Amino acid sequence: MFKKILCGIDTGHRNGYVFKKSVASEYLLSCFISPFFFEINGQKIEGKSGTCIINRKGDSVVHGPISSDTQFANHWIWFDADDGEIEKLSLPLDTLIEVPDCDFFKNSIKTIISEELKNDEYSQKRISDEIFKMLVATKRAYYEKEDAVDSSMEKFHNVRVHIFNRCSEKWTLSRMAKLSGYSVSRFCSVYTTLFGKSPMDDLLDWRFEFAKRLLALKTYRVSEVAEMCGFSSVHYFSRFFTARTGISPKNYK
Repeated sequence: MFKKILCGIDTGHRNGYVFKKSVASEYLLSCFISPFFFEINGQKIEGKSGTCIINRKGDSVVHGPISSDTQFANHWIWFDADDGEIEKLSLPLDTLIEVPDCDFFKNSIKTIISEELKNDEYSQKRISDEIFKMLVATKRAYYEKEDAVDSSMEKFHNVRVHIFNRCSEKWTLSRMAKLSGYSVSRFCSVYTTLFGKSPMDDLLDWRFEFAKRLLALKTYRVSEVAEMCGFSSVHYFSRFFTARTGISPKNYK
């Protein structure tokens, strides 16, 4: 059974207001309908409208507007649960979770408020069910995004391997993005998030590593290595390689 403690919808705050609670005695579910920041374990993270957080009991809760001359707004509910209920749900606590529909949370909290006013024999069960629905919706939004990231990772991994295997060819961002099915800007954003570097920087690093392997074989001329690794000219390759290693390609061992 889940129990409502306190809740609100469309709650706005004055410019610069920051909500702080040093130790939370209950759980807090917040659905933000404006940009905001969230702080956990001393780390400040910015979030956008349409993001939820479930703070665990015992947390220090801190959130507020992005800047001191703006305000934040949210739907929220402090709630508690019978022993083991939260653990059974395996919720992603203290995590920013983008949700598809903030109005879902608003309507659930409206129902909770209405049931509290009715206060008949069914009200506590209805309130518990609405809290449960919001928690499940938040958890599903989190794992659906995780599944999407896993799918993107596989797709982008295949694109990356394809490019690396053809590093001698001339690659542009447009050509790379076309392989992924994304726009150039979206491709660059997702690629950088997944691999920690831009597509072009990643390709250049791969060309450099591949060149080192080929040079170590002592089988190919420097000009051949430059061509096999996709460098536009042997002169550019020599300058690039020397700048990175302090050794010319000809003298690399």
